[in-house]
Amino acid sequence: AKVLDIYAGSGALGLEALSRGAESVDFVEKHSRVAGVLQNNVAELGAGEQVQVFVRTVDQFLRHIKAEYDVILMDPPYADFDLAIVEQVGNLLQYGGTMVVSTSSKAAFAAPKSLEIVRQKVYGDSMITVLKKLTTE
Repeated sequence: AKVLDIYAGSGALGLEALSRGAESVDFVEKHSRVAGVLQNNVAELGAGEQVQVFVRTVDQFLRHIKAEYDVILMDPPYADFDLAIVEQVGNLLQYGGTMVVSTSSKAAFAAPKSLEIVRQKVYGDSMITVLKKLTTE
């Protein structure tokens, strides 16, 4: 699978995807210091050929990316959660692809068009939502 890890932080989610057989992972992290930690983690795992790290905001990334992904992992800071960004990022998902979004359990969450919620579970203050792209629109 081709994976996108948005709001990557240290890269734990995307690196876990690599360890489970992902073909490649693109990471997006806006903070250069944090992206440095991520790049060190990638180097320690010897995964450099399978990884691209984009040091930019999600908005900047979305303006220039043309790729499509099989899996998108999205774990934004809860204060930055914006359902419109979920929809924009969801546009990068291939038909039949899966998107996993972590939000505050207090956040209002509705499936953006072309995505369907297939599972949603609350864990304390967090809510994990799994979506599938079921239409080609």
